[in-house]
Amino acid sequence: ACRFDTPEEAYLKKEAAEERWKALSEKQRQVFMMRYEKGMTQQQIADRMGLSQNTVNYHLKTGSKVLKNFFLSSL
Repeated sequence: ACRFDTPEEAYLKKEAAEERWKALSEKQRQVFMMRYEKGMTQQQIADRMGLSQNTVNYHLKTGSKVLKNFFLSSL
């Protein structure tokens, strides 16, 4: 059976997502959006942002750690 969120559940999910985004730096947010929403490769992101591919990789790794810690602290 398919279950839809109540308006309250949908609101809480939206609020939680916004809080997760706030935990990231601006550069981390940009890199994550390009990688996971736009499906860009690390090299494409590096070229677009004027960064090295290693720097993009660093932002993805550190951003992932920030999000992991955010989730663990909210349990």
